Amino acid sequence: MKKRILSIMLVTVLATSVLFTSCKKDEKVEETTTVADEASSEEGVELPASPIKTENKDLGENILLSVNGQEATIGQGRWAIAKTENDMQMQMPGIDMGMEIADGKKLYDMVKDQSLDFIETLYIMKAYAVEEGIELNDEDKTQLEETVKQFDEGEAKAFLEEVGMSKEDVQNVITAQILYGKVVEKTMADYKPSEEEVDAALSMSNQEYPSTKAIADGKTKVTVEHILISTMDEQGQPLPDDKKAEKKKKAEEVLAKVEAAPADFKALVEEFSEDPGKVQNQGVYEFTEADPFVQEFKDAGFDMKEGENRIVETQFGYHIMRKISEDVPSEEQIAIAKENIQIMTDNAMGMIKYQAFEKEHKDEILAEYPVELNEKLWDGVKTMYEKNLENAPAQETTTAK
Repeated sequence: MKKRILSIMLVTVLATSVLFTSCKKDEKVEETTTVADEASSEEGVELPASPIKTENKDLGENILLSVNGQEATIGQGRWAIAKTENDMQMQMPGIDMGMEIADGKKLYDMVKDQSLDFIETLYIMKAYAVEEGIELNDEDKTQLEETVKQFDEGEAKAFLEEVGMSKEDVQNVITAQILYGKVVEKTMADYKPSEEEVDAALSMSNQEYPSTKAIADGKTKVTVEHILISTMDEQGQPLPDDKKAEKKKKAEEVLAKVEAAPADFKALVEEFSEDPGKVQNQGVYEFTEADPFVQEFKDAGFDMKEGENRIVETQFGYHIMRKISEDVPSEEQIAIAKENIQIMTDNAMGMIKYQAFEKEHKDEILAEYPVELNEKLWDGVKTMYEKNLENAPAQETTTAK
């Protein structure tokens, strides 16, 4: 099986534990986002002190920083800011980037600080790798070439143009990330995490692990269509009995519509379902006994016949369910699932090793390599939030005219 890697656009910016992650065979990679030191309230957060030592230096028109001769351009800095800011907004939609978090700093200041810390860390690790004789092997070089090609067209190319980043910048950032991963691998080569640590990491980092494990074990998978008539209020509390009775009556009416026109189920999902997940799955759910669904929902799915419709009550409300299929995995599906379990396990091991490396070795290495930083160049770079603030008055004036 050929392992596919995440492009640099999809690599988690501030949690670099899995720097190049293989995806499940024959499935599309989904973007993941992580924000270190989340800011979730206006009470302020304690920002950790960085062990990185910097020295202000004019490095030229386009060079942001240098570590032992390993140079990062300002384009790479702008990329880190754009990606960090985007990740934060995706993880916390609607968050106020201008809110104060600590010591008079705004959230967008933290974005810049952590973006710079990320780039400095990458290039310190690259410098360390060079000194230790750690190099890219042929497989690494092939992965590097394949990933860089993704920026030849489409949204990836447009993103580079937007932040002012060249393909050479992309190649250098990816190279630094690969080397960072190899530093961790070499340093933690003798580290053996326990089975409990691996199981915990698998459960926390991959929602698809339980179902994939079930398929690998040959367990049956059920697919259903589903409409939820919720019996919870906006605060997530159960409705009073009279309101609940109204909801039950509505569920029965929807069930009658389903039975009268089974082919219209998807349209009925769109019209009646109060399940937020319908936006992503159009009301279709797949599960095995191992998946963390409400037990009444799972029991009904396995008990129903294919094509059968049924109302099932759970703590969330009344579910109008229609069973689409019940499948025992084929030998090929079992084999693919086993391969994917191994990939997930390897990635979980990498995550654990990185966390141990971060705890035991990272700060020591960071403190050994002073960073020459072009502060004037960096100070001139703005987050998207700051740019929008600057453009807002001009936009309002134009609109008024």
